[in-house]
Amino acid sequence: MLKKYLQKIKNSNDGFTLSEILIYVAIFMLMAGALISFVLTIVDIHTKSYVIQEVDANARMVMEVLSDRIRSSSGVTEDSSVFDSDPGVLVLTMDDPAKDPTVFELNADDGTLQITEGTGSAVNLTGSKVRVANLVFKNLSLPDLRNNIGIEITLEYNDTAGNRDYIYSNTLQTSVTLRK
Repeated sequence: MLKKYLQKIKNSNDGFTLSEILIYVAIFMLMAGALISFVLTIVDIHTKSYVIQEVDANARMVMEVLSDRIRSSSGVTEDSSVFDSDPGVLVLTMDDPAKDPTVFELNADDGTLQITEGTGSAVNLTGSKVRVANLVFKNLSLPDLRNNIGIEITLEYNDTAGNRDYIYSNTLQTSVTLRK
């Protein structure tokens, strides 16, 4: 019985016609195109998500460090600080001699926010993938009250290739009151 069946298959002229092959190829191409489109969409979403996460993480960390140092300072050196313009510079007086003065300023070369404590060297607060596009400090202090400093900062992804997927910026504003 098996021998008859194999013989029948061998002698059969049944096969695919040209139109059937074209239909199968067209269906395969449509499915492959849809799959490629889906994968490219996932890659774009992942890239944009990474860019947003990188900028927002840097923004949170910068605001946290700025707020902490302003709160723990004993005063603001108004003569050395640059208020109400971009790029701003903030010079804080600290009780700890090793940290006095504490200076926040932008590195003019790459837009990196830096902190310098005392006679130490400048330390970058933002990563190399993020640059500060705008930094403004405002002296919101009133006479006979504690010093109050306003901060406005815009961070953006440092895209050197000009890719539209890497365009993202985040602007944060806050004010911080010195505790002393």
